[in-house]
Amino acid sequence: MNKPMTLHVRPVNITFFADTVKKMNAQINRPLQRLGQYYGRVLDRRIDRRQTISLLEAQTAFFLGITPAAFPLLLRVALLVWAVAAVCRCRRLLRQ
Repeated sequence: MNKPMTLHVRPVNITFFADTVKKMNAQINRPLQRLGQYYGRVLDRRIDRRQTISLLEAQTAFFLGITPAAFPLLLRVALLVWAVAAVCRCRRLLRQ
């Protein structure tokens, strides 16, 4: 009474998924590329992706540290440490 069952499966198109991931990655990285181009024009040199992220982190840490909000003192100290570390890391990357 066993009736064999046949399942028809279409082959998975791996290149479609790879192309989709590449397109999504390009769309996500486009604002970062534009920001890197802006930084490059301002600094009059070529800025790569790591340097762009480092500059963005340093600016974010600085602006969060000077935000006029009622942060506890411990949080202010942590933001200051983060800002100093980010600026040092940024300087090191920009020397390359």
